[in-house]
Amino acid sequence: MLRNYEVIFAISSKLNENETKDFAEKLKKILEATKDVTITSSTMEARQFPYLIKKESKGTFMTYTFQAPPEAIQSIKEEIKHREEILKSTFIKKE
Repeated sequence: MLRNYEVIFAISSKLNENETKDFAEKLKKILEATKDVTITSSTMEARQFPYLIKKESKGTFMTYTFQAPPEAIQSIKEEIKHREEILKSTFIKKE
C-alpha cells in the first residue's frame, strides 16, 4: 500500500547554484530509484537557518512530496545518510 510522504532536506551553502540544481536532480533520482516511488511535487528555496546546522548558518531547503510504500523510506534514508551535501533531513508521513 502506498502512503503519502514529504521529505525536507537542508543542503549545504558550500554548493553554488548549478551544483545545488544538479544535487536536486540526484536526490530526485535517488527517490525515483526506490521501488514504487512517485514524486508529485518539489520545491527549492535558499534560506538563513535559525540556528547553526553542522557549523553552517545558511543553505537551501529542498522539499519533495511523494508516494511510496512504508518499507521504502528506510532504504531512502540509508541511501542519503552519508551525503556530505545534506546537512539535515526530515521525513513526514502525510495523511
